[in-house]
Amino acid sequence: MKIFTVTNLARVLLLMSAAVLAVGLVGCQGDEEGGGGDLVGDWTGYSTTYGGETRYADEYMKMVLSFRASGELEFIVFEKIGNVWVEAFIGVGTYRVSGSMISIKLPSGPSGEEDEDVQYRVSGNYFTLIGHGYETTYKRVNIAEFKRSLDGPVYTNDPKLSSFAWYSQDDENEYIEFVGTAGTKVYGNGLYRYADDDGTMSYYTNGSKLVLVREDCDWGDNGGGHCTSFETFELTYKITGSGSDMQLSINGDIWLPTSR
Repeated sequence: MKIFTVTNLARVLLLMSAAVLAVGLVGCQGDEEGGGGDLVGDWTGYSTTYGGETRYADEYMKMVLSFRASGELEFIVFEKIGNVWVEAFIGVGTYRVSGSMISIKLPSGPSGEEDEDVQYRVSGNYFTLIGHGYETTYKRVNIAEFKRSLDGPVYTNDPKLSSFAWYSQDDENEYIEFVGTAGTKVYGNGLYRYADDDGTMSYYTNGSKLVLVREDCDWGDNGGGHCTSFETFELTYKITGSGSDMQLSINGDIWLPTSR
């Protein structure tokens, strides 16, 4: 059985910052991590100017950067799926400030990767990264108030679902894989039991309910665009046991874990 691991961190960063965050948010060696007390707190993407064109934060996907005084940096994405928002925790990176320069290492970045520092400035409630030919601006927020301001209920996903890929107890050639980082996608031929996955499928959890959402999406030539048509399939799920004895039950069907 072959399990395909899919991540869309690059697309998330692209949507939030018009293809420039990948240039500025990189790791490098140098001073001590942390610093930059004026950065500590939560910031959400506001706008990016690149090639003389300014683009504002995506209406359907929003990123929050949470700078900690310890030098850690949390990346959280909020994705709108139909009339709800799903909070997806990408992971924890690190940042380092030296004077007017900042260097950020992404959670999934390769260890030891080096690149130039990026200039930054903080003005009131706005924080701006200044790179070669672009500026990306974030607005200070309180994450609790930010979540309340979204136009719909906010759900989070059960992290145990994305800890493994799952194969059917009855047929090891059937599998389901939940991508819990950098998005809310679910893949695998096992989905045909519950919904025809003929497009992009997302998911979220609500108590004991696992909701699959089939989407009709048009990302456009530059990675923009969004999903406009949604069909939901509400299933009952439960995870029992731990480690190699863990089992996932979906509508009574048993799925067993396999390492990615």
